[in-house]
Amino acid sequence: MREEGKALGIVAGVLFVVLLVAFYKSGVIVALRMALALLWLFVVPGMLLLLFLREKLQRMERILIGSLLSAGVLGIASYYVGLIGFNVNYHYLVLPLVLDGAGIIVFLWHSKKKGGEL
Repeated sequence: MREEGKALGIVAGVLFVVLLVAFYKSGVIVALRMALALLWLFVVPGMLLLLFLREKLQRMERILIGSLLSAGVLGIASYYVGLIGFNVNYHYLVLPLVLDGAGIIVFLWHSKKKGGEL
C-alpha cells in the first residue's frame, strides 16, 4: 500500500505542475485546487475501484484506466441520482465517497474469496 501512496503522490505532483503551466495566469492556489479536485473526483476512486486488479495491471495502468472508469461512473451516477431527487450540490462529496467505499468492499471481498493477503 505504501507504493500506492507514492504513485498517488507522483500523479498529484505531475497533475499540479501540468495545471500550473496550463493556467499560469491564474496562480498557484487555483492550480492546487484544481489538482486536488481532479484527484478527489477521478484518480482516487479509480485507483480504489481497480485495486483488486493489482496483480494483473501495473500501477500506472490502473491509475489511467481507473480515472477514466471513475469519470464515466460518476457522470452516469450523478445523472441518475439527480433524477431521483438528490441535490446536485452534494454530488461532488457523496459520489466519490460511495465509489471509494465500493472499491474497498470489492477489494476486501476479492481478497477474502481468493484467500490472499491485503
